[in-house]
Amino acid sequence: MASTTPLRRARTLLLAGMAASTLVLSPTTAFADDIESFGGDIVVTLPQEQSRGISRMSLLTAQTSQIGSWVEVKRSESTYILQTCSYYISPQANPDGSVSVTVKTTMYNKASSSGIFWTTTKTLYDNGTRCAFIGEDWNSRAYLHESISEEATFSVRGGGIHRITSTETTFRGSAQTTSGWDFTINIPFTISAKAGEGGSISPNGASLVSSGESKGYRVFANDGWRIKDVLVDGGSVGAREDYTFSNVTSDHSIEASFQKIWKVKFVDGITGEVLKEQVVDAGSSAEAPQEPSHDGYRFAGWDGDFSHVGGDLTITSRHEPVISVRVPALLPCKIMADGSVVVPEDYAIENLSVVPVRATHIETSGTPQDATYELRDGDTIVHSWSSADKPASPLLIGANVSKRLEVKISSVSGDGPWRKLAEKAATSGSAEEFCKITYTFEAAS
Repeated sequence: MASTTPLRRARTLLLAGMAASTLVLSPTTAFADDIESFGGDIVVTLPQEQSRGISRMSLLTAQTSQIGSWVEVKRSESTYILQTCSYYISPQANPDGSVSVTVKTTMYNKASSSGIFWTTTKTLYDNGTRCAFIGEDWNSRAYLHESISEEATFSVRGGGIHRITSTETTFRGSAQTTSGWDFTINIPFTISAKAGEGGSISPNGASLVSSGESKGYRVFANDGWRIKDVLVDGGSVGAREDYTFSNVTSDHSIEASFQKIWKVKFVDGITGEVLKEQVVDAGSSAEAPQEPSHDGYRFAGWDGDFSHVGGDLTITSRHEPVISVRVPALLPCKIMADGSVVVPEDYAIENLSVVPVRATHIETSGTPQDATYELRDGDTIVHSWSSADKPASPLLIGANVSKRLEVKISSVSGDGPWRKLAEKAATSGSAEEFCKITYTFEAAS
């Protein structure tokens, strides 16, 4: 349907302006021979190319983008139709750092009682590269004073200037109005930040940074983790808690990784003193402190394995008491005329150990077969010998205690080995060994 709006021929004006608009259009330069003026706007009305069904559109001046609200960039009007084109730029970046742009075209039925239809498709370009398409719609109809709309959303990626332009193609006869888009988006550069398991980075995700500005980041490790490394644009800058991008002129990335750690504490098993505390990477080994030493004990190792740490550990030193018992080397006994044997009363065994001890074995050797003896702790027989060793009640000695023992030896009688030994001692006038007693001690539990 031909427009009934009065036309004003202005070929010379349009061609003079096309030097600027040639850069706007992509991929082809538009030529028009009619200009329609209304409301202070300039609308370029384009001739039809019947062989291809293409109607090209261009604005003389590109608009700078407004973010976060709908902006109308073009309107075209005929007797029956008012068509407008607008856009909306999201104020927030997408997770991948791109920015979402939505374009919308609306046709309003001013005067047609039978209704108006879509007649063109629209292809949009981002710096000359196709980025969106509004296709054929054969079904939608706007009756008198009604509107029909179509829209498309696409993502713009990469910092810098992006010029969004469009072309139209007819698919149902001719078009009474032509309208499209020509605006620029100055996309800030994107810094993408992410953190691995065990911590966080702030701010996280994609951030938009204008050219020349700076952007700082903080890295935080969770409890039980440490910062392992920080990668900036794929290269390590070390395990650091903060990083600043200065004078940003391109896209960047920052990524923090974390290492699981465990606490290992070494404790002195005697005093309870904490010898060393350290933080160890999971799966690594801890380093033991110097072995603690204590009088009366020997170091017997640690009570746990810390070569492959998989949790918080408390490792305690083990110590075994050094068993030291002093036993008299000689017990001088005297044989009386009546054959009785007198044993000194100061026979004592001294426990030099820091723990109580127990005699686990008492063995007698060299005793005449016809002699007997008893070893008493007070009224308790702890050992005796009569032809053979005869164990009795246990011999216990406290820590750092001297235990006095009583020894009773049988009288000399008969004419056996015991008498012969006694007579030999009497004849020679020298001491003769009656017997040897060997003790084996261990720490008493």
